[in-house]
Amino acid sequence: MNSAVIVAGGSGSRMESSVKKQYIRLNEREILSLSIEAFEKTNAVDEIVVAVPAEDINYVNEYIVDKYEFKKVRCIVSGGDTRQASVLSALTSCNKNTDIVAIHDGARPFVSKDVIEECFKQAESFGGAACAVKVKDTLKSADDELFFSGTSDREKLYMVQTPQAFNYKKILEAHKLAKESGFLATDDTQIAEKFGMKVKIVEGSYLNIKITTKEDLLISQGILNSLNK
Repeated sequence: MNSAVIVAGGSGSRMESSVKKQYIRLNEREILSLSIEAFEKTNAVDEIVVAVPAEDINYVNEYIVDKYEFKKVRCIVSGGDTRQASVLSALTSCNKNTDIVAIHDGARPFVSKDVIEECFKQAESFGGAACAVKVKDTLKSADDELFFSGTSDREKLYMVQTPQAFNYKKILEAHKLAKESGFLATDDTQIAEKFGMKVKIVEGSYLNIKITTKEDLLISQGILNSLNK
């Protein structure tokens, strides 16, 4: 059995919007609804657990899950103060017979069916997998006075995206250990690596952006228009 966890706890502060970013509409579709739909439509996923702020649960249930008739959404759970806490809340709510779980950002609405399925496939083989794209720009380090101090080898550098898929029991245990030890991470691959899991790279897409700023909204509208042609 495969599960998907979709985390949508953003506030929209960097978007400078009165509407939380996951509920902003692109061509009359909420960003979160597009993200859920991507997992709803793939045979690789049996159930979906969505984590949102507690005050949004009824709204998401009525105006997204029910409105678009998503059948795979098992439950909508209250997220935590951090993304990491929200992921743990959702993981503990997954079906206990889950073999592989994919964790995805609710603000990444353009993930493809092929990428989702490949992440599950590689996670089954290696215990962990995450989509990523190669860095395009030259990356520099800087000193305390803001002078360049070094150049990274971009051939070995990737920008990690979601979904990130893992053996369910192992990533759940890793998240519990992270909480107990006070280890804070920016994504789930970091937690997996911290507690002994290896994560296979799956080729992602530069279209699979995370919508965070007003500029991202402009780019997203262009992507959506292109995909709908």
